Amino acid sequence: MAYTPQLWNMSSAAAELAVDRRAVGRACAAIDPVKVDGKSKYWLMADIVRALYADSGAINPAHEKGRLDKLRADKVELELQIARSEVVPLDAMAGTVDRILAGVRARLLSVPTKAAPDCLGRESLPEIRAEIEKHVRECLDELAGLSSAKIMDTRPDAADEAATGSEVE
Repeated sequence: MAYTPQLWNMSSAAAELAVDRRAVGRACAAIDPVKVDGKSKYWLMADIVRALYADSGAINPAHEKGRLDKLRADKVELELQIARSEVVPLDAMAGTVDRILAGVRARLLSVPTKAAPDCLGRESLPEIRAEIEKHVRECLDELAGLSSAKIMDTRPDAADEAATGSEVE
């Protein structure tokens, strides 16, 4: 003898599932009844359960374990990347960038002081412009010569060395 699924109305499904009838009513409103007999509507229990628990926000232990496992794997991967120096913590990098930018600022501000004596004997505006441009290009060449190893070195004085181009002892 073959199994025939039983049809349930809202009240009997609520009693069977030990769920509030209004919750079952909201779930059943989202699905079409399998049978309508006058004012009575009937659904399959599987359809009611699916609709009732589909968007309930109930915690799925298997899903949550999977999320936790992924977070742990991501944490281990990040720790490995930090150990391999593939990524640098933001706070360490921020301090390094601040020191480099301070060195760049100091170099750029020194250009007028260095260029002024050389411009003293110049008579025309194009000569003065060329002399200032020469000093600016020298400054930019020094900055372009910074090695990434010095920039990425996270020692406190390493960025100063990189920015000023000198070895701090």
